[in-house]
Amino acid sequence: MDDPQGGARLVALLARDLQELGEEVTLYCYGYDQARCFPELLAGVAVKCVRRFDASTSPRRGFETGWRRSGAQLRRYFREAPRLASLIDSRTEIVNPHEWLAHRSAALFGLPRRVPIVWTYNDPSHWHVHSGWGLRDLPYRALGWLDTRQINRFAAVTVLSRWMAELAERTFTAPVHLVRCGIDAHNLPAAAARHGTPGTGPAVLRLVSVGVLAPWRRLEDAIRAVAAARDAGAACHYGIIGSDRFWPAYGTVLRRLVAELGLDDAVTLRFESIPDSELEEAYARADAALFPNERQAWGLAQLEAMVRGIPVVVSRGAGVSEVLRDGEHALLVDPRRPDQIAGAILRLAADAPLRRTLAERGRALVLASYTSVHYARHMLDVFRGCLARRSPN
Repeated sequence: MDDPQGGARLVALLARDLQELGEEVTLYCYGYDQARCFPELLAGVAVKCVRRFDASTSPRRGFETGWRRSGAQLRRYFREAPRLASLIDSRTEIVNPHEWLAHRSAALFGLPRRVPIVWTYNDPSHWHVHSGWGLRDLPYRALGWLDTRQINRFAAVTVLSRWMAELAERTFTAPVHLVRCGIDAHNLPAAAARHGTPGTGPAVLRLVSVGVLAPWRRLEDAIRAVAAARDAGAACHYGIIGSDRFWPAYGTVLRRLVAELGLDDAVTLRFESIPDSELEEAYARADAALFPNERQAWGLAQLEAMVRGIPVVVSRGAGVSEVLRDGEHALLVDPRRPDQIAGAILRLAADAPLRRTLAERGRALVLASYTSVHYARHMLDVFRGCLARRSPN
């Protein structure tokens, strides 16, 4: 909880909504930056942490690679996880760790006490799916084997999409539950009135992508698609907003591509975390949003755009595509297909009724099924089921 990213927001929303549903909730984290990480969401939630961060004085942790990454992960697994586990209240009835390393802390606390552990497994874990046999792969294989034995003793594993469920079921013997998360139910923006004017489309179609930079975002595909759409006669401008903290090299790749394609006047790159007010301004200016992700477990950013009445182009590589109907809630494209993204851009530029349909039906779908309260209630059902199945001994 030292950076306001999607996973941290999911935890904060769940803690707040469970508490509002009448449960007693404590949020545990290793590092916590209170000022930056959702102070409004967590205003009424107890938060305990090993270390507190201050963005103005604390160095930001980057993304390690190679042997440095392996060493850091081993240190966190064997040194940091026990420190976090030591904070957990002995009266705790359910432990819900999110992602890796939290699950190790949960295991150290919960398994000896027979407290049910429900692991929220949002993204594929390198420890469990790594397939190499090199010298550097040995720590991953050894820890993956030990980790899997530990996870198999959990009460349940929750995932966000069917392909993640298939991965978890192949890897673990713990019961797997598909529980899809949603956007903040307390902060549902009104749909912008950008699609009511008849005609073929805006003079310039304004496109946006939002999300922390990572190679699996495949934003290079969207950049190439914008170039192709412009070559085909579509006037469009594309903005990418997202921090490059963990993958600065990927940001460099995108900058070079924009320069190579001569798109400096058509593509704006803003590689930083921006305040919510500025993000709202960016959404308000957008006519459509592009999400060309590959192997993405879910897609909160897609839902965030949809609830604002923004037509979205979504890759089938994102888990959220599993609940979207092509041409009704979104335009769906295959991963690594800039040509298909370009085709979607051309359709949106020329077809005002299509933009209006996608905006209205996409927003309705999110409001009906994919808010944070929907998620909290489904998670609470899983927690109660695990408690009901717990052995009295």
